[in-house]
Amino acid sequence: MTEDDDKGDVKGHPPPESEHESSIAQKIKESAGQIWLAGLGAYAKAEKEGNKLFDNLVRDGEQVEERTKEADSESEAKRGIDRQFAAYRERVEEVKDRASSSWERLEKAFDQRVSSALGRLNIPTKRDIEELRDRIDQLSSAVEKIVDVQSVETAGKGKPEDD
Repeated sequence: MTEDDDKGDVKGHPPPESEHESSIAQKIKESAGQIWLAGLGAYAKAEKEGNKLFDNLVRDGEQVEERTKEADSESEAKRGIDRQFAAYRERVEEVKDRASSSWERLEKAFDQRVSSALGRLNIPTKRDIEELRDRIDQLSSAVEKIVDVQSVETAGKGKPEDD
């Protein structure tokens, strides 16, 4: 090879390629072609399956919306039940208050009748017995004081002299 071969010809054409260089170029062209075809295939598949994906997303969205509506209607039903339960609870409290009031009146009337019957039979009440107990305690204290005073007086006089 001469210097002219490495630089190409005078007209500016590139030097001729070697077999090795042309094989590499061919491989690059083939790879580029495969990459191009792979890209086209991916695009076609995405377009084809993209519609399926979109349809699947719409169907899934409809299912979620339906479940949400069911949950909302269940929540509304639960709120209705809660309101009814609260109303029943309030009604029970009213009936309980009335029953309690009636029971208290009945109990008071019963107590009065029993007390009246015991009084007619001259049976002392608890209060009568407590008053008697208090009076006994007062009398016991008074007696103890008198006994203490007499023992002091007796001790102060001394023993009588023998005659």
